[in-house]
Amino acid sequence: MKKLFGLMIFVSLMFSIILVGVYADSPPVLPHAFYGTVLHGTSDVPSGVEITAEISGQQKASFTMTSDGAYGGGSDPDTQKLIVSSVSDDEGKAILFYVGGALATTTPSSVTWRPGGISEVDLLVASGTAINGNGICESGETHSTDSACEEENGGGGGSEEVTTPTGTAPIDETEEPEEEVIQPKQEIITDEDKVEDIIAGVDPRSIGMEEITPEDVEVTKIGELSKETTVTIGNIDDALNSVTDDNTIEIFEKIRDAITSGESGEVNIKTDLNVYEVKSKDTGAINKVSEIRIVVTAQENMKDVEIVEVIPKSVAASIAELAFPGIQPEVIQADPIVRWYIANLAEGSTAEVSYIVKKEIDKIESNTIVDNKAVREGPFCGNKVCESGENNANCPGDCLTEFKAISLGFLISIILMLLFIYIVISFVRRKSKAKKEKERKDL
Repeated sequence: MKKLFGLMIFVSLMFSIILVGVYADSPPVLPHAFYGTVLHGTSDVPSGVEITAEISGQQKASFTMTSDGAYGGGSDPDTQKLIVSSVSDDEGKAILFYVGGALATTTPSSVTWRPGGISEVDLLVASGTAINGNGICESGETHSTDSACEEENGGGGGSEEVTTPTGTAPIDETEEPEEEVIQPKQEIITDEDKVEDIIAGVDPRSIGMEEITPEDVEVTKIGELSKETTVTIGNIDDALNSVTDDNTIEIFEKIRDAITSGESGEVNIKTDLNVYEVKSKDTGAINKVSEIRIVVTAQENMKDVEIVEVIPKSVAASIAELAFPGIQPEVIQADPIVRWYIANLAEGSTAEVSYIVKKEIDKIESNTIVDNKAVREGPFCGNKVCESGENNANCPGDCLTEFKAISLGFLISIILMLLFIYIVISFVRRKSKAKKEKERKDL
């Protein structure tokens, strides 16, 4: 027993020595170093702004910029880099970068941690997104997040006062509504039809290819923004400022008259901006395009609906800088104004159109105007009800369902009648056969 006990102690000691040797010989996990450019929209982010990196929600690195528009000193190995230290279990996990507290989109779009790596990663914060520490007091910031707000807010804040005959009174300052800013996203698009629509706006040569198919690229949504509007006289006046063609002027004047007279029905317009990064799987080259999606919701029954999109030159200088993957519009002015036609739109129903801008944009600047004729009495083709005066020929959308129902009922009736006739005939034949058999036996 004592010998066995001694042997167990000896084995345990040897095992412990081996483990200590193994761990002592294990090399430390090397960090991953990063460098690249840092932009805020199209402008360089100034020095002094802090860049942080996170893995799985935990901050792994912090770096204060020492030069405008760049971090990590370029590819020179002797310059200070953004060092992301972690454990071996984090290898292959995604890294998120923040510039002054704002989530940045990256080029390349997907960045993962690998021990011992040195990578060039360019960072971009969307224009309009507040960056702490950049020396600008932006919307949503206070002195606690950016010292630049101290001077602009007068140090202690509060309302400005004006002297009156009876003393002092605060000036009532109404803040202007904040401009919506594009929100960063990281969503890989897998739907093949959607990818097909997006790459319609990509020149294959821009990513080093002769032609593009959905299988050749990886598409990632990197930003999104939405706004809702209605059609007003102000919208039309703004559109007229962009019009150079006499026929187009006449179109907008007709729309203005329809709104003024009440002939035009009310609609809600939702405009979505989605920015996509298209990366060639073969060359690794990247191009960015933007999708504008317009959803019109009718507030009453209407017909002869025209969706007119006025696209400013800051978005596209000509129609050649756009692609239309879905319903093709009519081009009513080349620089550019386009129009889609919808025959009928019932109350509460929607119509959707879209187009691709062959570059990255960060705000919705287009002006969407919807013309229509409200149908407030009498039958309306499009409300899924076959009303008086409508039939399968002049309104198949409403009446075809009813026609199909009638046809199906008639067909079922015919089948049942034929089945009944078959049963009767079979019964008569069996009875006749039985009678003949009995007569034969009697003979």
